[in-house]
Amino acid sequence: RRAPIQRGVVFLRRHQNADGGFELTQGRGSDTQSTAWAIQALLAAGASPGPPAFRYLQRMRRPDGSYRYNARYVTTPLWVTSQVLPALAPETTAAARERLVERLVAALRERPLTAEHAGQLARALKPLLEALPPEMARSFAEQAALPLVALLKEAEQKADITAYSGA
Repeated sequence: RRAPIQRGVVFLRRHQNADGGFELTQGRGSDTQSTAWAIQALLAAGASPGPPAFRYLQRMRRPDGSYRYNARYVTTPLWVTSQVLPALAPETTAAARERLVERLVAALRERPLTAEHAGQLARALKPLLEALPPEMARSFAEQAALPLVALLKEAEQKADITAYSGA
């Protein structure tokens, strides 16, 4: 069931440019609308859009609060801004964060948490948190911290019991 989603994520990533933005078709150059849609799709798929995508949108923001179509043109600012805002809205990212936390907790339950796994987890969370605006990153850390601390304590208790029993 995840295979089509994973292929879609790979497709989207192929359309991301060095400037962090996504392009409508390869060779056309990044545009704000395609970047906003790609961010929403990646979040819905449980994938991190990465900090460069959000930085691209920040660079396209104009002083009046609207967004440019791309680095060259300020066309249809109403449409462009309307498509950017859902990519930045907490409601959009909150559901994605919740799914990521659930998947992370499920993955941690599947195998014992070793020091190596804890390091992998920390490395995996860093780009995710960096990809979110600061207030969302804080919220995600708070949402993820409680289940992760509980799992770490559970793993430590199991390790203590195993060591004590000599098993």
